Amino acid sequence: IKDFDQTNYSYKLFSTSRHYWLTNDQKGILQINKFDRTLPPKKLLPEYLVSAVVEDLEGHFWFSSFGDGLIRFSSKTFPLIDQSNGLASAKAHSVLIHPKDGSILVGHDNGHISQWTGSEQIVHNFSGQSNYNRIRDIQYFGDKIYYIGDKELTRMDLSLQHATDLLQFNNSLLSGGKKALFFSDSSLYICTSTQLNRIDLNKLQQVDVIWDQPVLCGYASSAGKFYFGSNTGLYVWENGQISRLLEGHRAYNARITHIDGIGDEIVLLSTQDNGLLCKRGNDIQQITTKDGLSSNNCQVSILQDAYLYWVGTNKGLNKISLAKGVEQSPNIQQFHPSHGLGSNLIYDLHLKDSLL
Repeated sequence: IKDFDQTNYSYKLFSTSRHYWLTNDQKGILQINKFDRTLPPKKLLPEYLVSAVVEDLEGHFWFSSFGDGLIRFSSKTFPLIDQSNGLASAKAHSVLIHPKDGSILVGHDNGHISQWTGSEQIVHNFSGQSNYNRIRDIQYFGDKIYYIGDKELTRMDLSLQHATDLLQFNNSLLSGGKKALFFSDSSLYICTSTQLNRIDLNKLQQVDVIWDQPVLCGYASSAGKFYFGSNTGLYVWENGQISRLLEGHRAYNARITHIDGIGDEIVLLSTQDNGLLCKRGNDIQQITTKDGLSSNNCQVSILQDAYLYWVGTNKGLNKISLAKGVEQSPNIQQFHPSHGLGSNLIYDLHLKDSLL
């Protein structure tokens, strides 16, 4: 991409309704049109270090900036919202559109969360107990919002009136954008770089440390089981006991990179070098390049239904169709940049209705 520093920096890619946004550790952000590739990318905000961007319900773009606070793009101008407006800190790491009222929530490096209502004023500044609890991400589940910091997790009502639930832990969240929180009906599982923690969602208290090694991915089934992948294989936690799965299978020691499923009936496993594994009850079906998969290095896999899967690899996207009740080779369709993909490297997939 022209006019953008090609040095080895840490890049971030964001997506809004009509644009992609590319930023790195240098000032400025690239705006890329999703639908018209003849339009050149535009470099915007050349004086700011941009860390994240979201689009609100009215089509305005909001940028969190490390060192300059929150910036809104409207009518080709960039009004700056900073500490002079009441922002908790000029260093903004994360941003979320409130799921109910559309306000902007901004996570800062000092453990504070600022709320911008759109009425040109900051309403709240919330903070955890630690001044060094950098807010790395903000999520919502059910009727609660969860603030995820380096060393603590805070839960609030959607009304943002009750910020009393706080959990501190002594190990770091996974880096590199890996999902760290997995919710079930009554438990929250936190995957970290050193262990797997189970949290009581009702009290937001740590129940136990399930695993004392790095956890790469997880999946909370509807039956109360928690499947998790590590560098050494697949495990399941159930009724206080950990069991190792895939015993006797050639992928027994595989590095599990992603897990998806439908209850306990089907558990779909992406592996680093052993392709895709589909666990149906006690039966394991392995799908590899010999079956037509574009690569055995699978980054992510999701189920559209019980017999239709999507798999992202380091060599393209795969659509896998299985015949119901018939033991035969899967039908695999591959997608690459020649089909319109921006890259063969697929790191994450999401399904919503009929859109992938």
